[in-house]
Amino acid sequence: MFHDVNGCSLCVPVLRFAGPGDDPRSCRFSQMMEQRLENVFSEAQAKVLDVHTRLSVQMLSVSQSVGSPAVSLVYMVRNGTTPLNGTAASNLLGQLTAEMVGYFLFYPPLVIAERKCPSASRDTPRCPPNTSS
Repeated sequence: MFHDVNGCSLCVPVLRFAGPGDDPRSCRFSQMMEQRLENVFSEAQAKVLDVHTRLSVQMLSVSQSVGSPAVSLVYMVRNGTTPLNGTAASNLLGQLTAEMVGYFLFYPPLVIAERKCPSASRDTPRCPPNTSS
């Protein structure tokens, strides 16, 4: 799901679960998902638009309800310094099957479609910028 908030495009897919060794509240998990989401968008661009510009993903929030295996990701997609329009990002991601998205994320998605955006979680620590790219 994608929403524009104060000019920023926010994306909120929900994973069915995280791996048993993964802590969704950790910076490591957030940074890992940023990299994997960048790969998803790269694949979608190549498939749909036949272009290979590098889109970056900034994780804003990761949350997991107590007792639930599902993990919600809130992130922003940028093309350089410009936030990607939410509708464009949604359409781009929607061109891939759930299986393909799950392949790149290493976890099956539960929700990719647009729905009402949950409030940001306080469970996600502030992580330093990912400089591994």
